[in-house]
Amino acid sequence: MSRFRDLRGHGADPAEHPPPDDAEHDWPLHPGGAAPARSRGAGEAPEALDHAAAPDTPAAPRATADAAGPPSAAPWEQPAGLPPAATAGPGAPRPPEADNPGPAPDEPAPGGLAPAGSAEPPPAGSAEAPAGEPTRPADPWRLHSPPTAAPTVGKVLPAPRPVLAPATAFRRSMLSLDSVFVGGFHVAAGSLVGTAHLVSGSPCQDAYDFAVSPGGRLIVAIADGLGSRPHSQVGARSFCEGAVQAGLAREELTAADLLAYAARYAESQAGAHRLAPREIGFVGAVAVFAGSRGEIARVGDVSAFALADGEFHELLTNAPDEHVNIVTDALPEQPLPAPEVRRLEAVRRVVLCTDGLATDLRNSPGVRSWLAESWEAPGDVHAMGEALRFRRRGSHDDRTAVVISVLERPVVADSPATSA
Repeated sequence: MSRFRDLRGHGADPAEHPPPDDAEHDWPLHPGGAAPARSRGAGEAPEALDHAAAPDTPAAPRATADAAGPPSAAPWEQPAGLPPAATAGPGAPRPPEADNPGPAPDEPAPGGLAPAGSAEPPPAGSAEAPAGEPTRPADPWRLHSPPTAAPTVGKVLPAPRPVLAPATAFRRSMLSLDSVFVGGFHVAAGSLVGTAHLVSGSPCQDAYDFAVSPGGRLIVAIADGLGSRPHSQVGARSFCEGAVQAGLAREELTAADLLAYAARYAESQAGAHRLAPREIGFVGAVAVFAGSRGEIARVGDVSAFALADGEFHELLTNAPDEHVNIVTDALPEQPLPAPEVRRLEAVRRVVLCTDGLATDLRNSPGVRSWLAESWEAPGDVHAMGEALRFRRRGSHDDRTAVVISVLERPVVADSPATSA
């Protein structure tokens, strides 16, 4: 398997676990809520473990403490004991204050800066920190965010103000969501910009796409742009489009074939935009499913998990001596790196995800419990957004996940009379 080169920072992978057979489920869609984030920015320094003491339980809203090693600090976070940074001027990302020692419901909800338990922004001039903590000046552009049941893991800082850098080229949406029955599958997917990109004013660099071919195969592609490449979101998006289009056109292509084609397609799109291939560097994976059998091909640190009986089992893992997120193989480099391929048998639910989510799954019992509960049965688009809305100290990268559920039989669309 490939070793990793572009520094992006997380912990070591656990040993691989074979996926057990999953039990069949009924398929009603359950509603949910909406969405935020972690960063992998190069140069992030690890900081001492500074988590809340609340137990790692699935109450909602809840604050949990991870049993794993310390997460990285956000680029804008200060070491414990230092006074808070001065408030930034209008239009600039605002450095948050020191960690709020209060309970999780007082933490601002992700996606905005309002308290998680409030449906209205605080009145002008009101204090935003507990007694003894400095307060910010009144902010007429403080963003409202609805309450959420998603957990807060450890002590987190207020979410940064989302400010897009002027003249940003090739912008991607901050949030993408899907939940749809297609062929013999249900696919729920979401991609959410990380708070590190909100601070830097840069767009989301993750992408995903999927479709079912005329022969009934599900083609899924997922990609993560390298933070060190200025237009990596172009490569990630083009890779996913190219893989799906090739899979629709030719039934005989394997996952590795589709990955190779998609890499060449992304390189051609770089030329169309007058960009050098290196400027759009990314890592990616392509999965092909035919019923409960499938295969996954990847280059880089995109990950895959089987979800069965409330447990995640990693399908693609790094060797024990490898550092995750130090990427040595990326796309669309030439010659094309040899992909890692994993074949699957008798799977019922598979999750493909970028490292922004995979790191939290590996290192946080609280996140694992929350996502296993959220994805135990197919949910609608709001449920997918709510699932990604957890907050975890040290989690600042883009989050993208595609959850594939294999059905016993295809689900047909409701008739107008039924849906009415």
